[in-house]
Amino acid sequence: MIARAMLLSFAVVVLVASVMADPVLQPIAEVSTPPATHWGAFGSDVLAVTDLDARLITWANSEATRSLTLFDLPAPPSLVDVWNDSILIQIPGEGGRLLDDTNGIPESWIEQPPNWRLPNTLIDGVGYRVLVDPFVFLLVYSAPGPGSILGLLDFSQTIGQVDVWAWDGDRVILGNDNGVHVADISNPFVPVIIGTVPPPEVGWSPHHVDLHGRTAYVQWGNRISIYEVSNPGTPSLINQVGNLDPNFTVSADWLVSWGRDDSPNTLMVYDVSDPAQLAM
Repeated sequence: MIARAMLLSFAVVVLVASVMADPVLQPIAEVSTPPATHWGAFGSDVLAVTDLDARLITWANSEATRSLTLFDLPAPPSLVDVWNDSILIQIPGEGGRLLDDTNGIPESWIEQPPNWRLPNTLIDGVGYRVLVDPFVFLLVYSAPGPGSILGLLDFSQTIGQVDVWAWDGDRVILGNDNGVHVADISNPFVPVIIGTVPPPEVGWSPHHVDLHGRTAYVQWGNRISIYEVSNPGTPSLINQVGNLDPNFTVSADWLVSWGRDDSPNTLMVYDVSDPAQLAM
């Protein structure tokens, strides 16, 4: 009887553990990419920059288009910054090359001055530019062009140094050792913090964040937690999944992850069209 009771108790523990474990997403596509020296999450796609060119890895209906060359490079780049709408590539001896994408197609990209190092966002149909200095503040600029400063959020008075950040529309998420903070920039003149997600475990900090609409994706360790950030106050946890590669980008339908810097040549594509149903 004692052995049977212990067996039943073990079975209950295993059942509870299986219920509480993070669901594991099954990829719907696996994409092999060319070797690259720099990588960046670019909207729903991934940018791979080699010593010779910049290539966009994209897909539709899980069918991947590999090695779509956007433009050639005259020399290996020293720095690559990627935002939802633009890519800055620093070429040694040539300064910065910022390519603005206004129509969503590679053929429309044109070189812009390097001082346009600010990502675009639309708020009520009006264009703005957002800059996050990780040690000082979040700035909202007028657009187009370099613009003028409209409003700022001083980190020294609010949340401290920022380690990772992402934006979409009138929301910006800012991650540091104290958690993930949601900033509302719907009034560009007065950016404010409207909610904070504390770390799920003491000592944890977010390694990567992404934002699509009102859905925030936060990587804690090898777990990605998904939050709804529409309303002021504490953002609500929609779901969480585990065992994904450490780098990822999100669109309305896809979550794409890839490995660490020493092995980033395989991309895994996941269906996240309904984030709340990922566990099913």
